[in-house]
Amino acid sequence: MEPTTVTENPKFMEVDTIAARAAEIDQLAGVTDPAAPAAEAPADIQPPPDYYREASQAVEMIAAIIVGYCPDCAPIWDSETKNRVSAALAPVLEKYGVNFGNMPPELMLVIVAGPLLFQTAKTVAAFNIAQKAIKDAQEQSKTKDDGKPMVIRPTGDKDKPETPNQMVHSQMALYN
Repeated sequence: MEPTTVTENPKFMEVDTIAARAAEIDQLAGVTDPAAPAAEAPADIQPPPDYYREASQAVEMIAAIIVGYCPDCAPIWDSETKNRVSAALAPVLEKYGVNFGNMPPELMLVIVAGPLLFQTAKTVAAFNIAQKAIKDAQEQSKTKDDGKPMVIRPTGDKDKPETPNQMVHSQMALYN
């Protein structure tokens, strides 16, 4: 009696061995049977990005950075301007597949803290300049060598009011 199926035929035993080995490798690799029904899609599939919303958020972020560095730019970045820039930016984001939701946290830190740190540095620099000016003014107003204050003594002719007064040290009174 002859074998009734291909797998029972001794001529095809080698093919069965190869097929069994391939199935074993597929199982180890996690490959599913292509003839099996498709498994359900994972539940955590993200919706496609809303590029206009992404563009609006990016423009808001950029405007906040600019206004943070230069508060005088606030009138330039009004809501109408931001809407126009967002509408122009959205197709570019879509074309290149840019998604700000995947932005690295370091970049977010620079974006958020950068303008604050810049304004703080400017404020500290202005404070230091003011403190130095106060200190310099105090040093200049101190009395000279002997501790006696300087006096203004009129010079020139009393009949000529256009003659300027001259600063004269109080010690000069000893020589008059």
